[in-house]
Amino acid sequence: NVSNEILDQVRALYEKIISTAFNWQRTGRIRTMMQNQHSILRIPFKDRTLGRGGAERGVYHAFINMMKKLEREATKHGEYEKAILWRDAMYKLEHKLDIYDTINAIDLVRVEIPNEEVEKTIQQYKQKYTELRGGQPEQRGT
Repeated sequence: NVSNEILDQVRALYEKIISTAFNWQRTGRIRTMMQNQHSILRIPFKDRTLGRGGAERGVYHAFINMMKKLEREATKHGEYEKAILWRDAMYKLEHKLDIYDTINAIDLVRVEIPNEEVEKTIQQYKQKYTELRGGQPEQRGT
């Protein structure tokens, strides 16, 4: 039921994708990307957010808040294993032990909560930070 024109377009796109993938493999781009990803995961989430300061502090607090919410919901529904997972994840984030996990708790939050809601919550916390930020007016951008 698909026209030949569409099939030709699909084949051309497929060839471009495969060609790009092989090119990236040959030039070492994939290896570099994997090394960069590995090194990022070795930096605790708390250091990547709270440690950087500024609006990134809001990102940390947003994720902790979402995990607390998920823990309460799991407890409410009698899903105690899931509640324990979120409790332990928060402990690991707070104590910078998240670098040892195979699956990061931040990724699990993004699985449980739709991305739009995650991004909205992060923006709310960043906005709250900018509103509450102390210091001299010229340091606040006003």
